[in-house]
Amino acid sequence: MDKLDTTTFATTKNGTKVENQFEDADLNKWMPDTVTYLSRSDWNGTWPKVYKDLTATEDMLKDGLTNDTYQITVNTKEKAATWGADDNLTLAQFKGVKSPDNKDFQKLMNQMTLSEAMIRTAFGGTSTKPVVSIRSPEAVQNDGPNGFASYTLGQYANKDKSSGDPYAIDTKDKNANYSMGIMANESIIGQTFSKQLAAEWGKLLGNYSIWANTTILWGLGTDLHRNAYNARNHEYYSEDPVLTAQMVTASVKPSRAYGVILAGKHYAFNDTEINRIGIAVFMTEQKAREGELRASQMGVEDGDILGMMTGYNRIGVRATNAHTGLMMNILRNEWGFRGLVSEDFIMDSEYKNLRQAAINGVTMTTSTGDDSMAAIKKIWPYWNDKDVAKDSVMSAALKRNMIWQYYAIANSNAMDGLNTTSRLKRVNTWYDNLLLATSIVTGVLTAAAAVMYALSRRKFAQSTQTAQKGN
Repeated sequence: MDKLDTTTFATTKNGTKVENQFEDADLNKWMPDTVTYLSRSDWNGTWPKVYKDLTATEDMLKDGLTNDTYQITVNTKEKAATWGADDNLTLAQFKGVKSPDNKDFQKLMNQMTLSEAMIRTAFGGTSTKPVVSIRSPEAVQNDGPNGFASYTLGQYANKDKSSGDPYAIDTKDKNANYSMGIMANESIIGQTFSKQLAAEWGKLLGNYSIWANTTILWGLGTDLHRNAYNARNHEYYSEDPVLTAQMVTASVKPSRAYGVILAGKHYAFNDTEINRIGIAVFMTEQKAREGELRASQMGVEDGDILGMMTGYNRIGVRATNAHTGLMMNILRNEWGFRGLVSEDFIMDSEYKNLRQAAINGVTMTTSTGDDSMAAIKKIWPYWNDKDVAKDSVMSAALKRNMIWQYYAIANSNAMDGLNTTSRLKRVNTWYDNLLLATSIVTGVLTAAAAVMYALSRRKFAQSTQTAQKGN
């Protein structure tokens, strides 16, 4: 090559200009001249070494390590979002909608209330619950790259053979207790170097999704094998980002025909299980682009993937769900991703900061709870509709996120069997019943303990008085 090519990769497939996004991931930004990064031009002189006893500076704490990077305020920076409109549209009218920018689809989304959007953002775990205002059904989620491992086939399968559903199973089906999470993992699929086999895997997952009534599968590991002892390697294809990208894309393309949302994870740079929650990963822009991001990019641009899950880790000092460069500038803008995004399964309410996540395009977390603002406020007091309604930036971000999320669901098998006359009926899952039963038992035991405590105190007081009289 006679000269440096500065045009071929200057823009992405959708024409967006590629710009640096990870200056804050370079440790030398925070601690000048601390680390030396590996360079192809000097292998021996730049070979990696262990850096010990590094302590976060005040600037690092202020810029993100505290996880407090966005505050809800009264502002009018964005055009006021419309909530609670009454246009009598239903999500079933938009099955297979081609773009979230469809004006009629956005009109539908104006029917959602702000409270519904806030609840769906906060409580997205195990399933995306029904949304009454747009008649969106529940979309059950499952894990992971080894297949449908969280639930058995019959957990959510339709057992009503009279419903006309060709995928309904018999109540006595001998396969109802079958768990699919025992098949080939992605490391094995990657070792075959076969896009044809990866495509068959995608079809299999899609077909199983319909039978199991489980729409979302967090089933595409897009990180890399950076260490042979990483406990998460079984969920990732290989150490090669190009091979990983090819396998991911080959799987997701044919799966779309079955309506499964075959989602990638853990976006991005989740390359260790040790101190996985909150570990700060430092790197150069080149490393980021040539490694894990390349492994994810093709699935979005060529596979039209509709779901992504973020990692627990940080990029530099910022949590992945708060890193605008990663979540918005690259994933949404450069690559053109329009689907739903979930955080990984973490129950720490402070690390899972709803404010920063919503601003950066996360459409739901993995928390669970009663579908009410009261339940949410107990965990995140700042997440209340009165204050959020006054923050035009946050309100607009929530509207945008819900459009992305329900665009994905409108293009999924969660919509199978629904039409414009369909109505929603709440049916508690085993998990809902378990939570309810636990709450009731806890309440009864607490009340009983309070009564017993009061009686014991009363008895103690009486015995004390008797003793005093005796003296």
